[in-house]
Amino acid sequence: IASSDPVVAEVTLPSGSWVMKAIPAGGWAQAPDNIWQLRIWILLAASLIMIPTMLSGRLIDERQRHIRQLKDRELQLEKISRRLGLALETSQVGVWELDIENNVLFWDPRMNELYGYPADGEPRNYRHWEQRVHPDDLARARSEFAQVLIGSGTYCSQFRIVMDDGEVRHVRAMGMVYKGAGSVPKLIGVNWDVTDDVSLHEELKRVNALTEARNAELERARARIEHNALHDSLTRLPNRRYLDDLLADHAGRFASEGERAALLQIDLDRFKQINDTLGHAAGDAMLI
Repeated sequence: IASSDPVVAEVTLPSGSWVMKAIPAGGWAQAPDNIWQLRIWILLAASLIMIPTMLSGRLIDERQRHIRQLKDRELQLEKISRRLGLALETSQVGVWELDIENNVLFWDPRMNELYGYPADGEPRNYRHWEQRVHPDDLARARSEFAQVLIGSGTYCSQFRIVMDDGEVRHVRAMGMVYKGAGSVPKLIGVNWDVTDDVSLHEELKRVNALTEARNAELERARARIEHNALHDSLTRLPNRRYLDDLLADHAGRFASEGERAALLQIDLDRFKQINDTLGHAAGDAMLI
């Protein structure tokens, strides 16, 4: 037994101790009768451990991959949001959103600033917008806003608003109806101040009208100068220069077209005596 790698156990007794050694009756190489069942149970136990472990590993890898993708998307979204915020801040554009079904209106801080309301985060409604619109533009602005709600199309309008201190601003508004999957329809749009653009446009119109008036005056002056150059100041009849130009024109047609014409010359005898005896005023009257 001692040479067959026995199992050793020490037993303590009141008067000493025993050392007991034992081996299987058939030796260590003897397989038990249920060896295959044991092996199957061991295989099943290993499978129950390994398969969940492998699945867990794959799930953990998949989760890590999704987390990395989510972080990448969050970074991209952050960049886009930062760019959009910078663009809105630079362009001074206000953003608004209307829940059409529930009639809930949202204005961002720039919208409140544009319409002269405090950026306190308080909800706004249709009345806040209506109270600011210029009375002369209110009916048209209402109609344009109602059209987009009926037709669910694109909203585009320009109107004046009056501030508490009486200042008048020109505002341009654009928007579009949007409906996401499973959400209520919303009208999302932007407003921005175009007062400087309108003032510049009006100034250009004024300058253009002034330029056209000056051009018309110059044309009348040119026609007046040309008329005076070709007509006698006393009788208002065509003068010698006019006659020279007319004869030169007909001379060309005489040569090329064989035109024929006659020239009649009228003279006044003793006209000088009228000026000498009755004065130049009488001579002018005689000429007329």
